Amino acid sequence: MADHLNVELKYAEIEPPMCWQQIFGNPAPVDIEIGFGKCGFLLEIAAQHPTTNFVGIESSRKYYRKGITKVQRAGLNNVKLLWGEAFHIFKRYVPDHSVANIYINFPDPWPKKRHAKRRLLQAELVSLLASKLYPAGCLEIATDIESYLNQIQEIFLANAMYAMVYSHTSTHHGSVRTYCSDYEVMFLQEGKTIYYIKYKRK
Repeated sequence: MADHLNVELKYAEIEPPMCWQQIFGNPAPVDIEIGFGKCGFLLEIAAQHPTTNFVGIESSRKYYRKGITKVQRAGLNNVKLLWGEAFHIFKRYVPDHSVANIYINFPDPWPKKRHAKRRLLQAELVSLLASKLYPAGCLEIATDIESYLNQIQEIFLANAMYAMVYSHTSTHHGSVRTYCSDYEVMFLQEGKTIYYIKYKRK
């Protein structure tokens, strides 16, 4: 039964680094979403790409538990979910050069200046993610906060391991993605501008 799908990936019980082929039972490429939230994006992209394996990382236990139920009900055997902090998981458990694509959708902007250091996308994490991507692997980011976009662009500009693929907004013709997160759907319905940016590992 779908409800009994083994979705949880308990990294604390795994000897690092992880072996994706052992975890999924096949050698398919692995994509990772950091902060899957209500799981809308992950469910859509995994359903439409059954020959790719997907890992979702979420720091909120509430969303993590709900995500497990949603993936099981969808019957997706190409998805595993992890609860924890992305930096720790990538640093200790994700093998180098083992990830095809990384997705980060609407990370918390922490708008107050004194909280800026809490933002997910910092120079240290960006460098760490580069070491985990395949050569020519990609990192895609979506945000509705222009000031956060500007900071992200500055961080990547200072990092020689990446080349920009594109940077555009939801107002550009044909730019809305096939797979949308729950926040993305809501923001688009409200008429908000979404900023999309994609980088490739050199």
